[in-house]
Amino acid sequence: MSVKIRKTLYVLMILLGLSAALLVVFLFGREYAGRWDVDAPYSDILLRYDGWTLQKGNGVSEKVKLPAYVPTAGSTVMITNTLPRALESGTYLVFESTNVSVAVSIDGETVYRSTDKTDSRPFSMWHYVPLDAVEAEGRVILEFSGGDPYDMGILPEIYLGPRSEILLLAENGVRLNTQISVSTVFFGVFVMLCALVTFSNVDFSADFVLLGLFIFVLGLSQWFQIVSPAGNAGSWFARQGIGRSLFGLLPPYYCYYCARRNSGAGRKICTAAFWFGIGFYFLVYALQWFGSAATWHSLRSVIYIVFEVTYGLCLWCTAVLEKGRSRRYRVLIGAGLAALMLGIGLENFTHIGYTAMRTARPMILGALAFSLLQATAVLFYVYDHVEEQARIARELSESRVRLMMNQLKPHFIRNSLATIRVITRHDPEKAYDLLYDFTQYLSYNIDSMRDTDLTTFGEELRHIREYTNIEEEHMRHRLRMVYEPGPVDFMIPPLSVEPFVENAVKHGVWPRREGGTVWVGSAEEEDAYVITVRDDGVGFDPDDPPEPAVSGHGIGMKYAAERIRAMTGGSVHIDSCPGSGTTVTIRIPKTDRGERG
Repeated sequence: MSVKIRKTLYVLMILLGLSAALLVVFLFGREYAGRWDVDAPYSDILLRYDGWTLQKGNGVSEKVKLPAYVPTAGSTVMITNTLPRALESGTYLVFESTNVSVAVSIDGETVYRSTDKTDSRPFSMWHYVPLDAVEAEGRVILEFSGGDPYDMGILPEIYLGPRSEILLLAENGVRLNTQISVSTVFFGVFVMLCALVTFSNVDFSADFVLLGLFIFVLGLSQWFQIVSPAGNAGSWFARQGIGRSLFGLLPPYYCYYCARRNSGAGRKICTAAFWFGIGFYFLVYALQWFGSAATWHSLRSVIYIVFEVTYGLCLWCTAVLEKGRSRRYRVLIGAGLAALMLGIGLENFTHIGYTAMRTARPMILGALAFSLLQATAVLFYVYDHVEEQARIARELSESRVRLMMNQLKPHFIRNSLATIRVITRHDPEKAYDLLYDFTQYLSYNIDSMRDTDLTTFGEELRHIREYTNIEEEHMRHRLRMVYEPGPVDFMIPPLSVEPFVENAVKHGVWPRREGGTVWVGSAEEEDAYVITVRDDGVGFDPDDPPEPAVSGHGIGMKYAAERIRAMTGGSVHIDSCPGSGTTVTIRIPKTDRGERG
């Protein structure tokens, strides 16, 4: 597939992904858009019920505008108001609350208690109090109680109106938050698919699949925590438990993802944060399982401070320490993390998440912004990756031609043919073998110019033997070759080791009057294959290497090293000392491109 076609496909994927996300969020959300007007008279549709008074104890009270958060250390929060002068048939008093127990009294008589009505509520956290049988202008008292002072202090908006419109009010907020969470899940799937179809390198693909899985679980955890129609409060608490469990695992998971992307200090920081997050997670849930059921609430501030610090460390590592990524990519990743942290902070430290009943929750909006920015960063990275692959392909093609031309120097061909001609007079069998090696050597070089695939180290080693057989005969007894092959089935670019052997022969051993020895070997390590080319020749000063353009020293090695890095992600290290020789160490990572099968 040509680069132009692939780029066109990527653009189409971007447009498809963004279009689908916009449809999910806006078109479906529009279908369930709110049809109420809070400024209209309650007899027409729905009325926000204001004018409440907070009872502070000892006869002290103060006006309170709902929604509000009232810090309390007690076990009960009470607010009072007066019913309107006229109450139409079918009017309900409705509010949302996460408290364990809510009671409503009118003129001293209890008309509603949440513990008695749990199974009859369409939305388990919404409370519906019918007012048909009560007197107009009666005194109404709402009493919130439970085991968590944090929840008790949250006083929600309260409405009066027909049950159908109130159900629509609850349903609209649920549907809006559900659609946003589903969009986040969609972005996670989109990132994973994009990674799987784009990157042939397993390491690249795994990184972005992990990111897509994080986004997917982030959206799923928020969806579980949305208040939805339920038959009883037990199912609501079960959904909350699953959602919070998933959400609590996400910070250490993201630290693991960042540790994979970073190196050095960044990897150490993210790895330490990962193990701390795992330990903190199991500590919190151990306390909950064996202690109080309200552990999440009682440790709320500590939990979310830990979340913020964890994501903050990842943000710092991404912005400052992460290497090998473009500035645009890091900015988008950092902005996504900042949006997620802002959503967490707004919802859990300012109580907006509990009081914004008709709008999207801040944490869910933060998750959506995070997923959108992360997906955009991945798409930009894909585009840059395609551009880089096209550039590398051009450079590899050019370097392959230059390398072959460098290998097929006229003087080498002339010297080889002259050597074979001389040997023909006194050792025809030897001349026959050398002529075979020479033709195989030329054939391998020509085939390497046309072939862009990797070859095995065994094939490259055979080519090296064909070359050194000719050089050994040409230099007589001044060149000695020692082969120490270990594994030979791993994949390398063709003509990627032979230039280093040639350099050892021509610029290491040849200048020495007494000649020398060249060793060629391979070994296997846990994460890489290692090829070593070593000679005991004249060596050179690494701080003052010979100029390739002047001496011809190292031109083939330069092109070979470029191909090793571009085609396998490997590395080449050269260590030399004047008078002691040179050692070349080539590392080929064990990836899907660095080993067969």
